[in-house]
Amino acid sequence: MIMTNKKKILIINDDSDMVRQMKRWLIAAEFYVQSTLTGKEGVTLIKQENFDLILLDFYLKKETDGAKTATDFVPQIKRHKPLIPIIVTSATELNLSAQNLGVSKTLSINSSFWKSFTNSVKEVLRGE
Repeated sequence: MIMTNKKKILIINDDSDMVRQMKRWLIAAEFYVQSTLTGKEGVTLIKQENFDLILLDFYLKKETDGAKTATDFVPQIKRHKPLIPIIVTSATELNLSAQNLGVSKTLSINSSFWKSFTNSVKEVLRGE
């Protein structure tokens, strides 16, 4: 069995182009990355596997059971993995508060997003 020290990140985002780009950046930064397009599937994966960090999109438009935002999924994630760091990303909600959402950090997807993306992930993993 090959052991690795790579941190394992789960991306929950319904924008497949954004997921591809995030994966590209995270893999280049030597993270192991899994992804899903729905929060419901993300919660299922979190129950089954251990992740070091969750990247959760604020709006998840492909949900079928009524839950559509990070405010719906953060409590479900925390119920199963209370200590896991979560970064919420959003291209539309500019005034998201990490404290109000109960997450480690929020990131607005804007023109400067990619300049700080991997550094923000590393900071959260270090507990900063």
